[in-house]
Amino acid sequence: MTYVGSDVSDAARVSSSQCCDVIRVGGYHIANVYKPPNEHWNNTNLQPVLPHPAVLVGDFNSHHLDCGYQEADLNGESLQEWAFNSDYLLHDTKQCGTFHSARWQRDYSPDLCWISATVGRPQPASSVVLGDFPHSQHRPSVIHIGLQLSIIKGVQHRRWNFRKADWASYTLATECSIPLIAVNNIGVEESYQRFCGAMQKAARHFILRGFCPTYTPCLDEECRDLQKQYEESGDPDIGDHLIESLDAARQHRWEELTSQMNFTHSSRKRWALTR
Repeated sequence: MTYVGSDVSDAARVSSSQCCDVIRVGGYHIANVYKPPNEHWNNTNLQPVLPHPAVLVGDFNSHHLDCGYQEADLNGESLQEWAFNSDYLLHDTKQCGTFHSARWQRDYSPDLCWISATVGRPQPASSVVLGDFPHSQHRPSVIHIGLQLSIIKGVQHRRWNFRKADWASYTLATECSIPLIAVNNIGVEESYQRFCGAMQKAARHFILRGFCPTYTPCLDEECRDLQKQYEESGDPDIGDHLIESLDAARQHRWEELTSQMNFTHSSRKRWALTR
């Protein structure tokens, strides 16, 4: 069994009892793993034991259902049993495989990433499999480890923001302007045009309208303050508090949307929310 580690100029080399090269970068212990296809995992010395936080990446050449394979082999079962109580597999079955076989014209995922966990909580991480790499059957993967907030690019089209509308002032403005519309000396069409004008005038004053170039969903004022404190101090406790507050806001938004979901008038938005 061979574990291949890469040298980094500003990283410290750490010796391991499994005869593998491990590097330490920014407090993380990283091991690059490779198992030849014709070899098998040794249950007594399966993987190097690294202190938390640790990351194991490489070509494991093991088949398991959690790795995107249709059936498991002995190596995959041994690998899954090893990581059952300690490490978490960073793999998304919705993405393409990390290896495209030129012989069988199928995608597989022998290139995996395992991250350590503490008290049943894994490190926040995500993985993205890129496109085909020239002259190679392996696809590169970009792995992000640490606190991340999703940033969405908004459509540059102005929309009404009904969540931040001043409905009390809007109601008062419409109740004061609509009774002033004459009903005797003008026709029905003219009255309707004046009614629409009064509604639009009140909306322009008391309902915000615009678009956000980039935004993070459910990032309220409390989360913005925590984000600013985390960027200034880098305190992991503040980062955990930020994630918990953001998760609570997302859960509240989800409960609000699902409680109002019905298919009486239009089902397009309801099916989009369900998906």
